[in-house]
Amino acid sequence: MHNKIANEFGFSAPVFYLKQRRLKGAESNVSRMARICWKYRIPPTQFYNHFIKDGAKINRSFFHFEVASHMNSYTAKTVEIERKLNKLLGQSDKKYFSYRFMHGLLDRNAHGFIAERKQWCARCYDERHEVGNQYRDNGIFDDLYWSVGTIKICMLHSCSLREKCQHCFNYQPYISTTSEPGFCHYCSGFLGGGYSAGVDEEELSRQRVLFHLFYISTYDEFRPDFERFSSNLRALQEAYPEANSEYLGRIMGCGDDVVRNWLKGRRKPKIESLFMLQRALGFMGPHQLFSKDAHFVSAVALAKNLSLNFNTRSRFRDLMKEVEIKQAMEAMICGQEETVSRDDLAERFGVTKGYLASRYRLECTALSDAHRHRGALEKEKRDADLSVMLDRAFTMCRSRRNKWTIENIVKELPDGALDGMEYKDIYMAVGQAKERFANRKKVAA
Repeated sequence: MHNKIANEFGFSAPVFYLKQRRLKGAESNVSRMARICWKYRIPPTQFYNHFIKDGAKINRSFFHFEVASHMNSYTAKTVEIERKLNKLLGQSDKKYFSYRFMHGLLDRNAHGFIAERKQWCARCYDERHEVGNQYRDNGIFDDLYWSVGTIKICMLHSCSLREKCQHCFNYQPYISTTSEPGFCHYCSGFLGGGYSAGVDEEELSRQRVLFHLFYISTYDEFRPDFERFSSNLRALQEAYPEANSEYLGRIMGCGDDVVRNWLKGRRKPKIESLFMLQRALGFMGPHQLFSKDAHFVSAVALAKNLSLNFNTRSRFRDLMKEVEIKQAMEAMICGQEETVSRDDLAERFGVTKGYLASRYRLECTALSDAHRHRGALEKEKRDADLSVMLDRAFTMCRSRRNKWTIENIVKELPDGALDGMEYKDIYMAVGQAKERFANRKKVAA
């Protein structure tokens, strides 16, 4: 009765049960299979042949690499396998344990996407094993992104992912047919513990940017999508007419027919092609290729990697003014250009002060601070120069036997030295110069 009602509402009774390990991020399909096999004491070859595989049976060598390329990737086979595994565990297809959400985006031949050797974080293994021991459980599971070939660090601990057992120095299969998860396939030693090499800030920053593309918990509207990708390429050609298929193919190092097929939807890009296009456009990471078209064109303009003429008649013409304002403000903040007041900046670009304050709130604050700081430095420098000139003027008055009146001292100053100064400021500066001169005479005496 219960099964009948569950089937009517789309639920299925699970054949196996596993505790859910992650609320954010994702455990990999390979890790889920390894945990099922260990918990229910089913040899991995028998489990895969009986529950997953259609056709010829597999042997143990399959678990060194092929199992990950089948179960963790974005191919049609991955989609089918994950659906089967979810049904066995009674889990919804809405949660991802592979990169199947990229199935409609990338070329289905996923060569080079999955790392050829298993990678893991020893510190994560330590923490997970310790938590598992409290509940009489192994606790070990693998994050999905560890299986991506281009990612080499743990995003949680900022350390390098490990590939070899620290005890016997052997590479590990993705699923061991002899040991429980988290332990060496060859010597049965624990794969956690030991020294984990740190990563310098530059490499860490680069890898984190790269990770954006493979973050499994990204909201649906920010997920990589082929339609958005091809739409952005068309927007690029609208904004920069010279960025035709031949030009894009040349800067990427591929044929122009490849780009034309992307635009027409006949062919999906390979993961390597996304990285090449990202570098050619000067983007921080490949995830920027899938932003909204206005943000995409804005990012291209800000990167300044394309030496092309902008189409001022395109629908992005107002966007370019925003880009120019942002670039000018950043140049002033960084000291590359002389700072100006907000009024002068608004007049320069034909906008209002309110527009600048609302559209570039953070930049306006930083620019005001930079402009104030520049004014203070200029005043300090001007005061120092005036002090030197006044001291020289006193010396000249003394040598000519003139009285130390303000009129006589000002005559000895260069033209324009007192421009912009009020009389009271001049009077105070002369008074300070007299005091310095008197102090020097006392010291000399």
